[in-house]
Formats: sequence, structure tokens, C-alpha cells
Amino acid sequence: MSVGAGAIINYANVKVGRYVGSFAQVFDTLKPTDIALVARMDGFGFGYNVGALYEFNEDHRMGVSYRGKSSISLDNGELSDFTGRYIPADGGTTGVKMTLDLPDVFEFSGYHRIFDDWAFHYDVMWTGWSALAGVTIKDKTGDTCMFNREPDKLGICVSNPIKLEDSFRYAVGATHYFNDDWTFRTGFAFDEQAAETSVVLPDMNTITAAVGATWQFNSDLSFDFGFSANKRQTAEFIDKDLTFKQPYLFRVTRSAIFLSLGFNYEI
Repeated sequence: MSVGAGAIINYANVKVGRYVGSFAQVFDTLKPTDIALVARMDGFGFGYNVGALYEFNEDHRMGVSYRGKSSISLDNGELSDFTGRYIPADGGTTGVKMTLDLPDVFEFSGYHRIFDDWAFHYDVMWTGWSALAGVTIKDKTGDTCMFNREPDKLGICVSNPIKLEDSFRYAVGATHYFNDDWTFRTGFAFDEQAAETSVVLPDMNTITAAVGATWQFNSDLSFDFGFSANKRQTAEFIDKDLTFKQPYLFRVTRSAIFLSLGFNYEI
């Protein structure tokens, strides 16, 4: 049995932008497609992870890992408001800060080589999304911004609460050891939806299929190839604009394709 632990240093460089949207109807000079605000922030955060691996023999093993919940303090930020909606009365630029929370993650996985040329593997991953409350950007003075010109939002430049639920990801796969030079892999994964589908976060259940291969060029050098695709999905939902609270019907379609190429060289 093997155990391990490590420290994590996270650096984030964040840009947040918003368009005028429906708020344009109260202005004579702005269009819905004009930029309302731009905020740029960066900062560091720290975390940790731990894990354990138990090998029954060289063909069968199981492991667990845990990455602790952490946060990144984005204290070096600047926000520019072009409408006066966020910095009354005429807009402007101010220093801002934000805390970016990262969820904790627990994962269990296993690998079993049941034949000389075939193995199957699986993993279950839990993510604590419920610990995240959304995006809140505050000014450094505490009295410069007023989100949506609402008096109870003094000192808040952007407020976008999001309700998330903890979710699971399930994956299964197989590996075919074709010969000494080639190894082929395939697998499927299902990701549970963590948030109600909205304009800000168009989340859905996701099904992913993947294939890959490893080419052992020589005893020291190998190349990895991978391709995965998410099933195309469409959802309809009703969401409200943040300014006038008017409901609108939206339709969102989501799909994705990923390609990867890597190499390994043993010194």
C-alpha cells in the first residue's frame, strides 16, 4: 500500500465582462451589445491533496484521493463601469477584490487486468459544488460601487449568486495491449448536472465517449493520442434578466470535442 500527500499553489487571472443587455432601454446612447463593465483580477491560493493506492498484485489495484476545499484571493483587481449601473452616478474605474472558491473533490478508482491483453478500469468522483455561492465582486473602499443602484448593495460591484448541488461523475473504460508497440484505450463517462440550467451557467448532464492510443517508439520514448466528444444536448429554460426581472424563454445547445497529444521520455 502506498500513501501520499501534496501541497497545491493556485494562481488565477480572471476577467469578468458584461454587456448592457436589457438595461439599454433606459439609455439613449447605449445598445444591448455595448460593453457595460470589465473587471480584471489576479491572485494566489493554497490547498492540499492526499491519496492512497492498494495493489493486490501487478494486475489489480485500487486507489482513493481527496483534494481539499480551497480559495483564491483575487485582491489585485480593477473594474471599469461604462454605464453608471455599478458605480453611481456616471461610472468610472475602481479597485476591486473577489474570493474565488474551489470545491473539494473525492475520487475512487480501480484497475484490473483480467487477460494478458485486456484490462478494464473505472472511477467515481464526487465534487462538493454546494460550497460555492456564486460570484461577488466588491470594491476596496466599501462605498464606491452599488450593484444595480440598489441601496443594500453598497460596496458590491457585481452580485451573481448561483445555487449549486454536489454531483458525481462515473466513468468506465478498457485498455487493449495490442503488442509491445501499441496500446489502445476507450471509455465512457457520465457527469451529473450540478446547477439549474441558466444563461450564466448552462449546466446539463453530460455523456462523454473517448478513445486513445499509446505508441511506444523505443524503450525511452512514447507518444499518446486522445480524442473525446460530448453528446450534443439541447435544453429550454426560463430565466430573468438581472435589471428588470423580466422572464425570457431560452434554448441552449451544448457539445464539445477534445483532441490531445503527448509524449513521455524516460531519462
